[in-house]
Amino acid sequence: MRPGDFILMTKQAGLEGTGIIACDHEARLRGILTEKEISEARAMLELVSVVKEGVIAGKIGTAGMHDITEGGVLGAVWEMCEISGTGAEVWRDAVPIAEVTEKICNHFGIDPLRLISSGSMMIIAHSENKEKVMEEIWRAGIPIACIGKITEASKGRLLIEKNKSFPIEAPTSDELYKVVFR
Repeated sequence: MRPGDFILMTKQAGLEGTGIIACDHEARLRGILTEKEISEARAMLELVSVVKEGVIAGKIGTAGMHDITEGGVLGAVWEMCEISGTGAEVWRDAVPIAEVTEKICNHFGIDPLRLISSGSMMIIAHSENKEKVMEEIWRAGIPIACIGKITEASKGRLLIEKNKSFPIEAPTSDELYKVVFR
C-alpha cells in the first residue's frame, strides 16, 4: 500500500452484523422493520463469502485485500494502515450502507461503519488498476464502491463527513456486542 492508492469496498457495510441482529433479535425489531425488511436483513447472511471478488481482484493485482470482519469498515481501514504504515481518508458518504442496516443501527444506537461486515471485501488498488478492478467485479454482479484513498502516515487516518474530519481510532469491540449484551 502506498499514498495515492484507492480504498475499494464490495457489497455494503454491516452485512453480517445486520443478518445476525435480524436473526437473533427479530422480536426486538418488530414495529421497527417490516416483514420484508426483516427477511432482507436475514438474507444478508447468505452473502458472507468474498471468494469471488478476491479471486477477480487477485488476478488483476492489488496492494492488499481484507475481509471486513469484526470492527467493520473503519476497523479494517485502521488495521490495513497499521500494517502498511500509512494514513487514510475514508469518505463517509461513499460507503454503501443498506437502508435496512441504517434502520437497525439507528434503532440500537450503533455505528454501521464499526459493525461486523463479513462478506464485504476491502481492496486497496493502485491508481492504474482501480478502474479495471471495479469494472471486473461489477461485471461479476458484485457491487463495489470507491470509499477513500491511502495517504501519508503523517496525515493520519480520517473519516471525512460533511467537510469535517474525524480520527479513525483503533478497533475495540464490535458494535454487534452492544446489541447482543443489552
